Amino acid sequence: MFGRIVRYVKTWFGGKIEAAMDPEVEIQSAIDEAKSRDRVLRNQAAKVIAHRTKLDARLEDAAEAVGEARETTKQALIRSDEATKGGDAETAAKWEQIAEGLALKLQAAESNLASLEEQFVIADTQADDAKSAVQQNAARLQELAAKRIELLGRLEQAKMQETVNEALESMSAAIDTEPEGVGARAAGVPDGNESA
Repeated sequence: MFGRIVRYVKTWFGGKIEAAMDPEVEIQSAIDEAKSRDRVLRNQAAKVIAHRTKLDARLEDAAEAVGEARETTKQALIRSDEATKGGDAETAAKWEQIAEGLALKLQAAESNLASLEEQFVIADTQADDAKSAVQQNAARLQELAAKRIELLGRLEQAKMQETVNEALESMSAAIDTEPEGVGARAAGVPDGNESA
């Protein structure tokens, strides 16, 4: 029983080794791996591009926030200046205090904008890299498919040549086993035993 199991295992591994050495199997395995990698790369690229798109939208919002903060800060400073020129120190102090608060918001908005710009540059580079990886893998997949087609053509040609060789060998063997007189009579050549 144990010996039979050992033979089964050896046969199974032998078949796996032969299959692994078969070029067609190797190429098909490489194609399958490239297809799997293609799916993974495309999913990663989609995520990276989606992230870049979200950052782009956030960047636009942040730029608008900075513009609005600048405008409101400017307006507060103008009103403070007008109140000071008008001699209303209390209103001028109120607008100056508002302008200081708005200036802090402006500073935070500018800092956020700068951070988003840096993130966007990184995301843009990552998106380009992801696209490039997808394109390179697609080219590899096409190359492997072409090799597979070429290999299948060679295998088919070899099988056809083998069939022709077997047919020729079979014909040659038939001719070699034919009695000497049969071939000559079929050709119409009289052998020496016939009377003239």
